[in-house]
Amino acid sequence: MDMKRLIGISASCYLFIVSALAAQTVRGDAKRGGELFQKMKCVSCHAVRGTGGSVGPALGAKPGTHDSANAVAAAMWSHAVKMWEAMEKAGMAQPKISQQQAADLVAYIAGKVRPDPPGDAARGRKVYEAKLCASCHDQYSGAPEFTRLTEAVSPYWMVAGLWDHGRGMLSRIVERKAAWQELTAQEVGDILAYLNTRK
Repeated sequence: MDMKRLIGISASCYLFIVSALAAQTVRGDAKRGGELFQKMKCVSCHAVRGTGGSVGPALGAKPGTHDSANAVAAAMWSHAVKMWEAMEKAGMAQPKISQQQAADLVAYIAGKVRPDPPGDAARGRKVYEAKLCASCHDQYSGAPEFTRLTEAVSPYWMVAGLWDHGRGMLSRIVERKAAWQELTAQEVGDILAYLNTRK
């Protein structure tokens, strides 16, 4: 084997390993998540395993409901508008959440985090377009551009983005006379799989 080919194979292996490591998401800590759940006043509306308020849906109550990162991200996304309305009515400031904090909240809510099945990029592209994501993020609209991402994305990235840019997303959707789009856990996984082909 000549040296150029050897160098090429080595470089390919290196890039594969780096990409695999980049795709790994942060690890959540349930204890920190529980403390954050109290600090952010999520407990005022939501109960986790019987402890907390009853204004919003109970979390972590049923196996298979809020027990994976994609499932929690989908639930937050789908109920975001109702959460924001309830927070505004109660005079609560909307918090910003980092990816690490999102992972900690998932660990607390899920109890034991179930691994999500792999997403399908082809399906994800269709969902990404059908749910209006492309109409804002693939062309200049003031929204973050997703045509080429510089990092691997995860459900925690999605949750952090929801709390950081969600109000802006909602205002753009209202301007277009469209409805806030709900997502399933599978759709979250598929969208993320598609976005990760853009790195």
